[in-house]
Amino acid sequence: MGYYISRGVPPSKIVLGMPLYGRAFENTDGPGTPYSGIGEGTWENGVYDYKKLPLEGSEVRYDESAGATYCYDPVRRKMVTYDTVDMARRKAEYIINRGLGGAMWWESSADKPGCESIIGNVVEVLGGPTRLEWRENCITYPHTKYDNLRNGFPNQ
Repeated sequence: MGYYISRGVPPSKIVLGMPLYGRAFENTDGPGTPYSGIGEGTWENGVYDYKKLPLEGSEVRYDESAGATYCYDPVRRKMVTYDTVDMARRKAEYIINRGLGGAMWWESSADKPGCESIIGNVVEVLGGPTRLEWRENCITYPHTKYDNLRNGFPNQ
């Protein structure tokens, strides 16, 4: 962020992306140590939906020096890095403190419901749903070969 801002990008034009998934590492003793393999995942090898985390038998940890959260199973020696609710709330505070333009997520279907929702917690820290800006999508594709995209997704 600092690099972009120092080069003239207005903070209000920067949106902080947050994953709703975790990346797995097998045969490891944790952050900063070697690993061998990524194993299975929810929908892709080595990738778990946030709603499936932490993995059974693992404990949630926070690495202060890396500023990251993960779950680790010392018996299976498997680690999955991902954002916890606390980490997401920290990122929302960062957005506020730096005057950034907002937050976005990849694959919102991987979120958890209720008080464990990453999206819900970030929205709460940012001031709640009524404080968020909402506007129609202004992207148009008049020259696309796809009728539904060219016509703005009618009947949706």
